[in-house]
Amino acid sequence: METLQDLARANSTPLRTKIQMRSENQQFSQMSNTNLQYEINDAASLEKENPQRALQIYDALFKRLDGAYNGTAWLLHQKGDNKQALPYAQLAAALFPENANYHDTLARIAAELQKFQLAMEHAQLAAQYDADYSQLPAVIQEKKEKFSAK
Repeated sequence: METLQDLARANSTPLRTKIQMRSENQQFSQMSNTNLQYEINDAASLEKENPQRALQIYDALFKRLDGAYNGTAWLLHQKGDNKQALPYAQLAAALFPENANYHDTLARIAAELQKFQLAMEHAQLAAQYDADYSQLPAVIQEKKEKFSAK
């Protein structure tokens, strides 16, 4: 087991700085969670008296979370855990239906799970929303054909 001195010697960043960075990251995380909880509580308190404002707050919160859903899906996909990744990808694509990147993520995950109809639907949507994804339907079709040939 490494001692603190070993860690300090092994890295160019001084140990004190590493400890400070870890502490700052923890403080930021706690602050972010506190702010997020505050915003959720704020929206909840407005639901009856000003439902339109509450919806605006909830919408803003969802927009901040969209990248988290897709990012989680993509990381799980990269780890090979497509079954766990699928619901995150579906949620991101459903909440932000015009985001081609989210459809791309969902298409690739669905294809790995051999859900080729779902994969093709989202590959086509990705291509529809962004020409950079125009080859994705062909990639999905090729994956389907390779699977069928087995």
